[in-house]
Amino acid sequence: MLVFEMDNEVGPMSAQDAQERLAEELDRTVTTVKRIARDNGLYAIAVARSKEVVLLLKQTTGGSARAVRDMSLKFGRAATAALNSRQPGVRTCVGIGQFRADLSKISMSYQEAKKALSIGRAISARTSVIHFDDLGVYRVIAKCADRSELEAFVRDKLGPLIDYDMKRGTCLVETLRVYFENASSPASAAKTLFVHVNTVKQRLVRISQIAGLDLSSTDDQFLAYMALKILDFLRA
Repeated sequence: MLVFEMDNEVGPMSAQDAQERLAEELDRTVTTVKRIARDNGLYAIAVARSKEVVLLLKQTTGGSARAVRDMSLKFGRAATAALNSRQPGVRTCVGIGQFRADLSKISMSYQEAKKALSIGRAISARTSVIHFDDLGVYRVIAKCADRSELEAFVRDKLGPLIDYDMKRGTCLVETLRVYFENASSPASAAKTLFVHVNTVKQRLVRISQIAGLDLSSTDDQFLAYMALKILDFLRA
């Protein structure tokens, strides 16, 4: 299952004009994805609903889960490339759910596609095609139905740091994120943040003091990393 959503980048317009433009974009998307499917020998059912286009692709690649995934990604990239080149002022993104042989479970693929869209767009503004399989640790987080438990985990691990940033206008949470994204290398993090390496080291000491984290501990690093990922998920 693939779910296409459009971001209108044209600017402000009346509610009626926005509704009419959305209807046109949805119709154009349905026509385009059907044509691309047909041109590639794929059987597809596409339906416009609310603010999205839902596409059901029939498996034609034989049975390998990897082959099905690759086929859906290839289709998604071709479709978004065509749509984004022909619809100025509108950016189309697609989320892709896992293959389901049992049609009674197709709703699970739809929910995965929606989750891939919301999380993928939140963590990377440049990504237009997001497969649920590529969400990594977010796949595990998404399985947690208790949002309050996730929020409590973030507060427990990062709460003091978040509060400190909000009160003082600092960027310690972002520094910690960049530090992890650069394999826990202060030097690499400094290059990404465009600051001196000593500045990063000083921030890491402050982070440890405020959040009560021992960044030399693998366990504390893992817990802080998970808390950051959960924070991204909750904001998606």
